[in-house]
Amino acid sequence: MASTTHEQEWLRVAEPIIGTAVLPTMLLSFATFFGIDPSLCHSIWTMILPTIVSLRMSDAYKKKHLLWGLYFLRVYGTERLMATTCRTTPKTFRKWARFSVTQIASLKFRVVSYCLI
Repeated sequence: MASTTHEQEWLRVAEPIIGTAVLPTMLLSFATFFGIDPSLCHSIWTMILPTIVSLRMSDAYKKKHLLWGLYFLRVYGTERLMATTCRTTPKTFRKWARFSVTQIASLKFRVVSYCLI
């Protein structure tokens, strides 16, 4: 069960992509779709948020866009399929998934190296 408000918020944001609201299924599906659990997703969000604010993109960049980037990294499917799953257009999916992946990559010395230890 999601124990924190942050985890519950990430599950709520992921619900339209995953397509279920049943909590035990939702937790398993979150990891299946995005490759990480909601608490790690929140950690990544808090680490990239200062960059988002400094780029003056905080009004446009939403939590769902980070999920799109994680989904892209996890599935690496066709753009049209991933956009359909995320309920957006391929152009919009491409824009935000690429941006998210770039932001995640910028954390490589803080996150990726830590996760591999």
